[in-house]
Amino acid sequence: EWSFDDIAAEMLPVRAVRPLVYMRNPYEAIQWSLWCYESGMLPLIGEADSKITEGIAEQYRIDALITDTESLRQLRGYLEARESKLSSITVIDSSFDIDTLLPFNAYANSVRLVLAFPETGVVAHGELTAHPHFLPGADCLIERIDGALVVTKKRMLVTPIIRYRLNANASSLPLELSNYGA
Repeated sequence: EWSFDDIAAEMLPVRAVRPLVYMRNPYEAIQWSLWCYESGMLPLIGEADSKITEGIAEQYRIDALITDTESLRQLRGYLEARESKLSSITVIDSSFDIDTLLPFNAYANSVRLVLAFPETGVVAHGELTAHPHFLPGADCLIERIDGALVVTKKRMLVTPIIRYRLNANASSLPLELSNYGA
């Protein structure tokens, strides 16, 4: 369970005026749109049909994109056709195929990867490079236990997260965590 305060406190590296939130999961789209509102940004929420989303995004003159990997791929044609780069693309997902994502660096001034899970919210973030280096969120302690990531959120949430074992194999994720708790 997430409260408005919990959503607002998430550490998402986005600063924009007109972001587009385009996610395959409508609940996550609502959550990240609420985060935008709580952070002083008025977001556009994308439609399930990417062609409708592209048309509305052009009219709204988006300057940033908050998305997941699958949804980002659907917008490739739109991003290629834009006259100018977006200020940022933020890819929020539980795993990343770096080779698939690298070409998207051409469409924004910065592309950030945010490791997040529905149960825990943001866990870590990093810049999209050939070998991304992820840093844990300021409010997260991350442990590697038996090949899995275990997260504890330091701030008090409506539903506290204490030593939550993520449904992710730490060794299969193309990331390097630093400054994690023991």
